[in-house]
Amino acid sequence: MTAPAQGSQRLFAVDALKGFAITCVVMGHAVLRNASHPADNSLYLLLTAFEMPLFMFLSGYVLPGRVRGSLPAWLRKRAVRLLVPFFAWHAVFFLSLRASTLGDQPPVELLSGLAGYLGKTIASPTAGLWYLPSLLLCSIALAVLFPLRTRPLLMAAVGWLGFAALLWLRDRLGIDADFGLLKTLTYWIFFAAGYAWGEWKRTLEPGRPLMRWAPLLLYPLFAVPVLRAMPSFGLYGNSLAKLIPGLPGIGFSAALLKFAEPLARKVRLDSLGRLTLGVYCSQWLFLRVHFAEGVPGVLATFAFTIAASTALTWAITKVPMVRGVLLGEWARPRSTAA
Repeated sequence: MTAPAQGSQRLFAVDALKGFAITCVVMGHAVLRNASHPADNSLYLLLTAFEMPLFMFLSGYVLPGRVRGSLPAWLRKRAVRLLVPFFAWHAVFFLSLRASTLGDQPPVELLSGLAGYLGKTIASPTAGLWYLPSLLLCSIALAVLFPLRTRPLLMAAVGWLGFAALLWLRDRLGIDADFGLLKTLTYWIFFAAGYAWGEWKRTLEPGRPLMRWAPLLLYPLFAVPVLRAMPSFGLYGNSLAKLIPGLPGIGFSAALLKFAEPLARKVRLDSLGRLTLGVYCSQWLFLRVHFAEGVPGVLATFAFTIAASTALTWAITKVPMVRGVLLGEWARPRSTAA
């Protein structure tokens, strides 16, 4: 059997890592919903150390070569791709939470409540689907700083300082809404690092044997004790402190994929990776189901949620109009890496 082409291998690595990341996200949320003290749970600490940094890194990694032509036109497409699903899924959540009273509410009252709810979610998207507006803010920063793309450290630093300045100005003006800036301040550097890595190396495979095995063996031992001992540095310091477990966690994920690639191909982890947006958004519909306490509850919630959200997302992809609204895909792409 011939080896896969480099481009095909690159697509597999991106999609498989996205599949791994969304699996970790759902497991982390299952722990959060079922564990008595999730903040002290070692598995929860380990997963949250790298899952969203990995997502942001991959989101930046796939962009070199896609950002072409008019930057404003690219940003408009990006906004549709990210904000339409953000608002659509929040509308689904709003209606699902009020399903038992929908028949008793006048349409005007229902629409007014929905409009107010959507306004609050975009003003302060700190829970649930915060990743989508934060990714849009990262994309805007990339467009503004595009002339610095060949100087990645400078681009990352200027972008971080820009987001920090906007948050400082918000505090000075006494504005409660943050429009996703809080999360973006934390995760922008991972997005910028991913973009720079895609421009420079164009492969996610660890090179030297030491780079393959050291993260795989050492990271789980390193991350949890460091996170438990990590002091609070305040708003700006905490966003930089996220780099300590986050960047090695990305290396750990790549090393793990290299080690477990035959298994990843067998279970079609890359196929799950191409459904990550839908799984990420729809998981909240199923996480509320409670099965049991403790570890059995965590495992049952995880298995049910990952299966149900994957099945729902797969069904959504089969209906073009629904796919466009809930996934932002008006034409089916090869890969759903955001």
